[in-house]
Amino acid sequence: MQKIYLLFIFGLIASTTQAQEGADEGSLFFGGNFGFNIGSNTTSINISPQVGYRFNTTIAAGAGINFQYNSLKSDVSRINQTVLGLNIFGRVYPVNFLFIQAQPEFNYIMSKIKFYPSNEIIKQPNIGVPSLLLGAGGVLSSGASNGGLIISIFYDVLQDKNSPYGTQPIYNIGYNFGL
Repeated sequence: MQKIYLLFIFGLIASTTQAQEGADEGSLFFGGNFGFNIGSNTTSINISPQVGYRFNTTIAAGAGINFQYNSLKSDVSRINQTVLGLNIFGRVYPVNFLFIQAQPEFNYIMSKIKFYPSNEIIKQPNIGVPSLLLGAGGVLSSGASNGGLIISIFYDVLQDKNSPYGTQPIYNIGYNFGL
């Protein structure tokens, strides 16, 4: 499994470097997701940056990494889950401000449960989970090259029982920074 990760990362670096060397101004963009929620019994953190390349007015593609941390506390236990993953994505823009996106990804999930008052900790087996996010979105241009507010909705069509996305649609609001 580590060889697959290393091969993916090497390919990502090589393709990003090649894209930067041949990039027209404004073709490379950075974005992704950032989420943060702290409550009295819950904590959720999501840091998932992406880098992409806009080949022309219709096609864009890229890759990213995924980090999620979730914690849920009750009177008798605390559940901690960490998700680490890699993804690639492809976008088709049927019109300049709307896109359709496919994003296959592979996430590695680690979790443990701590019981109170005994402080017994049970580690769940670490698992690898594939996901395929399909969806669409819109871009509200900021006037900067390839930059703008992104609003999108996705759904994990593979529906693996351990998917970090569950069975609900995934709503995203973010920003792409064009270079």
